[in-house]
Amino acid sequence: MALVNANQATTVFTAPDVSSASQLSFCLTVTDDGGLTDQDDVIITVVNENVAILEFYNPTCAGCHHSGTFGAPRALSSDWDALVPSGINALVNSVEHGLGFMPAGGHCGSLTRDDFAALIS
Repeated sequence: MALVNANQATTVFTAPDVSSASQLSFCLTVTDDGGLTDQDDVIITVVNENVAILEFYNPTCAGCHHSGTFGAPRALSSDWDALVPSGINALVNSVEHGLGFMPAGGHCGSLTRDDFAALIS
């Protein structure tokens, strides 16, 4: 795996595709302007974002959004057509604050705005 800008303060890499959470281990070596070095092991957990997000959908969201219970827009249906023009921020706000019978956070209190946006998308 190649690091981009490996000699800079901030570096990036392209994570491999994974089907479940996988840990990558790096040995990080830092050298200051005076030539002193220090090392540390860094472990990064890579997750398949789509799989991780769907793990929340099935036990929580699917209860209403699979069948349209309580008027919830059904997943992957035309129910969303009238809602999409309001924009992703408005839809995420509805999840965060609750709407109709859906409580604030939609029973997924540990998810972030980005997680909600991924679920909606």
